[in-house]
Amino acid sequence: RRFEYDPLELEEEKEDSSKPLILIAEDNRDMIFYLTTVLRDEFNIVVAHNGQQAMDFAEEKIPDLIISDLMMPVVDGNKLCSHIKSSVMTSHIPIIVLTAKTSSEDRIQLIKAGADAYMTKPFIEEELKAKINQLLKSRKELREKYGQVVLDSQNASPELTNDSNFEFLQKVTDIIYREMKNIDFFPQGLASEMCVSPSQLNRKIKSISGLNATNYILKVRLNRAKKLLTTSQKPIGEIAMDCGFNDFAYFSRTFKKEFGITPSKYQRMPHLSN
Repeated sequence: RRFEYDPLELEEEKEDSSKPLILIAEDNRDMIFYLTTVLRDEFNIVVAHNGQQAMDFAEEKIPDLIISDLMMPVVDGNKLCSHIKSSVMTSHIPIIVLTAKTSSEDRIQLIKAGADAYMTKPFIEEELKAKINQLLKSRKELREKYGQVVLDSQNASPELTNDSNFEFLQKVTDIIYREMKNIDFFPQGLASEMCVSPSQLNRKIKSISGLNATNYILKVRLNRAKKLLTTSQKPIGEIAMDCGFNDFAYFSRTFKKEFGITPSKYQRMPHLSN
């Protein structure tokens, strides 16, 4: 098999699982045993036994966080960090590096490689968990910022405009707007334009927006319809068609589910006009 799994580990990430997926890149079986034992109750765990395996798995499955040893065969922790942070598919993934090295030069090299945090061995279990949860919380807050800016057309801060993940989501959203009426375009056409597979696109969008690709596309369409209901004089049915909804009943149901009000009632509320 391409990836080796320790008997302790969960076999695969479940799409509907509430647990984040953590990739552990580590070649020492004792450390693998310790980390999986410590983390498996709160997280889905998968193990790569060298840096190359970790790079391949990260590109394919897009974990929520990576814990990597610094010294590994084939590809070490520094090179793994550099690769993860330079790839458009994985650049958003937080990385914690575990190292026995303590010199300032080593720490500087890790920071330059893109490590989000590093811990010196031996480390305290609670400190590791605290770092994991803090990094995952930061990612969640950033996802919310992405959604506010992209979906609500808010002005992006310089920090976001220079963020490759924001650029990715903005490009996806622009394509959705362009092809909104073309129902057959999704998801294969969108994935092709983004130069990724549909499954990779799904995981990437979910990792940076919190929604899978289907739900993100739906949300963009609904937000577009919401705006048109207050800025256009077109009938509701025509607006629904313009936003990719051929079934008016389905449009009404999903609109009410998203915004808590039917399209017709929303359109009649002048105080909501933009």
